[in-house]
Amino acid sequence: MSNKLKFIVNGREYLFETGGNMAAASGKGQIPATETLRETLNNRIEGIDLKRNCDRGICGGCTVLVDRRAVNACSILTVSCQDADILTLEGLSPEEYRLYELFRDSGYFERHSAYISIRALTMICIAQFYQKDNPADCDFEKVLSEYAGQGLGTEKILELIHQYRQA
Repeated sequence: MSNKLKFIVNGREYLFETGGNMAAASGKGQIPATETLRETLNNRIEGIDLKRNCDRGICGGCTVLVDRRAVNACSILTVSCQDADILTLEGLSPEEYRLYELFRDSGYFERHSAYISIRALTMICIAQFYQKDNPADCDFEKVLSEYAGQGLGTEKILELIHQYRQA
């Protein structure tokens, strides 16, 4: 039995059929129930390049926003995204993408690359801007706290967020 699955990626609507197993769902328009959002975005949506590093939701290389909340695309099934609004790094506005560039160009995160991907950091912070009009430092500290215990302090991140806000 096949069902319709509709969602938006970076402002563009997509419609797929779901159901069946991987062999039966080999076409671009049919998604098996076990396919992750990372697999769908990489294999079925042109222009998306989510990394497949850990495939367990740890590294953050596949972080996207689903309905304005940061999620690891390898940890969510595509079939659970009915009517979702999905935003990837490639779909950020030029202003939002500037935050990614600040993080990337700082050089700070190269020394901490084992702890968090710059993609994840950017998408987590952009989600905060979407969820609150003017998020406070403590809002960012809260969502980043899981990484602080792994050697990634929040001071530099907050400094770069302040630079982003001032421009």
